[in-house]
Amino acid sequence: MNIYTSAYILAGGQSKRFGQDKSLYSLEDRPLIQHVFDIITPLFPKIYIIANDPDKFNFLPVKVYPDLISGLGPAGGIYTALDHLKEDRAFIFACDLPYLNDGFI
Repeated sequence: MNIYTSAYILAGGQSKRFGQDKSLYSLEDRPLIQHVFDIITPLFPKIYIIANDPDKFNFLPVKVYPDLISGLGPAGGIYTALDHLKEDRAFIFACDLPYLNDGFI
């Protein structure tokens, strides 16, 4: 039996402590979310983003789902990811993990 795992990147945070949109913050000439996307792309057949502003991520070739229940923070993003899950399993990432280790995943 094959088990398919999809990946979801949570990118809908308000970044109150950070002071600006973390997902698009540039590190080494790439947005933080791009770092995560590039690391997980070879590992997962399907990748999705959970964010309330889908147009903001037009530069990534993935489907963006808005929160089903807004104002719940990461819990709302996880709920949305699980509601849209079509595969057997999901791996959920934050958008601000530029040094994510593919070997650990």
